[in-house]
Amino acid sequence: MHFTTQINVSKKKTASQYLELATAHTNFLVGALAFNPSKPNLRALGNTLRKIGDVKVNSVNENEDETIVLDYSYDGEVVLDRTGLSYYLLELPSDIEGVAKLKKEDFENCSAAGYASEPSVFTQYWTPFNHGCTVKHYSVKASLEPVETKVTYPDYPRLVKEGVIKIAILAGKMENTANHNPYTDDAKDEERDEYLDIVNHLLDMGFVRTYTKVPADNNTSYEEKLEGTFGKTKMVVTMIFGNSIYWEEGVSAGNEEFYQHYLNLVRDSSFILYTGHAGFLVDPDGTRFYTDDAPKLDPNLYQIVVMNGCQTTNNLLPFFASKSSLNLDMIVNAKETTTNESASKSPIDAMITWAREGVWTSYPDLIKSMDTEKAMLGVDGEQDNPTEPYEVSTK
Repeated sequence: MHFTTQINVSKKKTASQYLELATAHTNFLVGALAFNPSKPNLRALGNTLRKIGDVKVNSVNENEDETIVLDYSYDGEVVLDRTGLSYYLLELPSDIEGVAKLKKEDFENCSAAGYASEPSVFTQYWTPFNHGCTVKHYSVKASLEPVETKVTYPDYPRLVKEGVIKIAILAGKMENTANHNPYTDDAKDEERDEYLDIVNHLLDMGFVRTYTKVPADNNTSYEEKLEGTFGKTKMVVTMIFGNSIYWEEGVSAGNEEFYQHYLNLVRDSSFILYTGHAGFLVDPDGTRFYTDDAPKLDPNLYQIVVMNGCQTTNNLLPFFASKSSLNLDMIVNAKETTTNESASKSPIDAMITWAREGVWTSYPDLIKSMDTEKAMLGVDGEQDNPTEPYEVSTK
């Protein structure tokens, strides 16, 4: 995707400040792509890049009233849910400097479903044609050129370390209830139903439960392990059920402990899946991990990370800023979604099929089997993966 546009600036600035303003303007591409009102049936994985697109300041010119016109260009990649388009109309704010002066009601009135109540998430949900939105904006015509794609596969043999595939599945509750034990009747929750469905599926596939830790109180999560051997490969699945996000003061019991589970498991698990609300792991601005205690990723460990929540594309930038795509594949949702046990079960089924029969499931087939809720599930980081199955030497 490429476009060139101009923005007005109130006064002269340094070269680095001009570039900073242009980059801030492109941050609105996330909302402009995901919630484009001029094409209501067209959605994009707005920020699925492993890096932000290139921003280049072309020229800076002074008007008669001494205001500045900043001309800049943007080049980047975007994944659309249809082909054959030659351009895309983007709605961007007219006054990028004025964004800093907006009030809470502006963020709410100009964002999808009123999601943005603060500046940090405004760009993600930017929807200027909402009724009540008074922020001035204009159209930018971005040209599109298709990029060649190829069928790739998860690198199944590299998931195995010393004969074992370590798998982590963490289920964050949909509702903020005190009971974190999914096996009790008063723990009713959509995610609890999904969790139990996944566990029962694993047991049906031949796994056995080897460890259980019942939460002592509502500050801890439920934890269990299941193990199974398929062919020559042992699989160890750690399952966590609890409260994954911060709700509000006084009713967010256990969310920090759940987060610590994720930090511990992501260090050495080859396959890590989170399912739950999207407000987990990444700062609201969608560009970095929670900085107080960010995940520490092993740069040499090949991992597949699944973030199965609403619009989890914002996880891509911080993950790929921490680790190369040579050892990281990420599966994320571009749209809102409901609980979806297929997103958890299908990858494990594919790993079992590979281990038992040597049959590789490609990413297109895997994503199709996972995305039963039509949430526009997509994979990134697989561009350097195998394009066909290969034999593993046993010497």
